[in-house]
Amino acid sequence: MMKRILVLGTILCAHIALGRQSADPVLLFEQKRFAEAKESFAGMLRDQPRNANAHYFLGRLFLMEQFLNADSAVEHLEQSTTLEPMNAEFFYMLGLGLSKQTQGAGFVRQLFLIPKVKSTLEKAIALDPHHADAHYSIGRFYREVPSIHGGDDKKAWKEAEILTTIDEIRGRVFKAWLWEKDEEFDRAEKELNKVVEANSNDLQR
Repeated sequence: MMKRILVLGTILCAHIALGRQSADPVLLFEQKRFAEAKESFAGMLRDQPRNANAHYFLGRLFLMEQFLNADSAVEHLEQSTTLEPMNAEFFYMLGLGLSKQTQGAGFVRQLFLIPKVKSTLEKAIALDPHHADAHYSIGRFYREVPSIHGGDDKKAWKEAEILTTIDEIRGRVFKAWLWEKDEEFDRAEKELNKVVEANSNDLQR
């Protein structure tokens, strides 16, 4: 009897393990079952080390607060862009990873990383000129980074204008943020009023 229980237990464990392996990691990610997704993508890479999507999603997971490891994120995201060099989304996410890496770096390393953030986001936009997230991120880059490192207020506003043509509401929210940075609060409020108006128009369609 005891032997049969042990055998059944072994079979059950095997089924559970098989179920975990066969679970769609992207679905797990979308369901916000992030720990399971991370384990599943890691297992996928053990079998398929050149799986660009697995590297991409692991990079995203390592940028989340609960798994935060900017170095690991950048390592995986660099792999994803190497394997799929025409994928704008992969370059965009790598730009975010490099930005996060910059935040925890010393001064000398920042001098090396900051230009990489800019060039990586520019690459994402070159591959997909309508990538709203990339335009938003490089716009913030231009506004927040000192001019000696590539910051440029005029370029930030240019990105805001481009973003508005892609996604009006998001572009106007970004413009409001830029006005607030310049302490032009009345102008920021006007942009937010336009956001409310645009939202109302969308609801009426």
